[in-house]
Amino acid sequence: MIKAFRVLTDEGRLIIETPNTQSLYVMSHYYYADHTHKQPRHPSLYIFVLKAIGFKQINVEYFGEPISELKLDNTSLNMSESNLDKINRMLFSAGNNVII
Repeated sequence: MIKAFRVLTDEGRLIIETPNTQSLYVMSHYYYADHTHKQPRHPSLYIFVLKAIGFKQINVEYFGEPISELKLDNTSLNMSESNLDKINRMLFSAGNNVII
């Protein structure tokens, strides 16, 4: 990342795509299925490092929602919509992947 900072112009962009380690679904289904993933890193670590290097504008986007059949719904659970939403966010977070 330091080399990228040195060679990028002011209009240049560094794009990092990584599995969303905040999602229990991603960590249990996809992360370790790829042998190139050595150690999970939280998106906030990337943000911290990029700021420390000198990057000024850092955007984080989540994408790749899991298929809707995996999300919990109230057909078999008797809980409020807000609690159901909290559980689904914990399991699936904001998406399967993160772009920083």
